[in-house]
Amino acid sequence: MSIYAIIEFNNFFYELEVKALNPEKQHNKLLKLAVKAQQCTSREDAQKLIKKADKAHAKLSS
Repeated sequence: MSIYAIIEFNNFFYELEVKALNPEKQHNKLLKLAVKAQQCTSREDAQKLIKKADKAHAKLSS
């Protein structure tokens, strides 16, 4: 399944094709990130995990 988007940047238009990933894969990724979050000991690592989780949530909601 592909999703097409047209984006304007500096008065140029670009057509992008985004392939939708398997929702089950994103759920599994979120579960793995939750385990890593429980074992996380530094703020920097936690911020990286939050960004990854946000990306996975965005893929699920699109």
